[in-house]
Amino acid sequence: MGSIDVSFFYGEDPERWVEWIDPFVATHSFTDFETRLVAYGFIESDVMSWYGDEISRYGLSRWDDLKVFLRVPIYGQD
Repeated sequence: MGSIDVSFFYGEDPERWVEWIDPFVATHSFTDFETRLVAYGFIESDVMSWYGDEISRYGLSRWDDLKVFLRVPIYGQD
């Protein structure tokens, strides 16, 4: 079994993080639900609360929809 370089997401540079996680989940043919679970496992700090709130608030069930929200300034920061 091989290893991967893990990229945790702390809220900075969402484009780079999405560019890392997209090919990773595509390689494993994860469903949207599985992709969200994997993504959650690589989220740290206050972003974890934000992520949970966005899922609850908007009912985001597709990874592509969540990626749009990840690119919005987090916690109202500009």
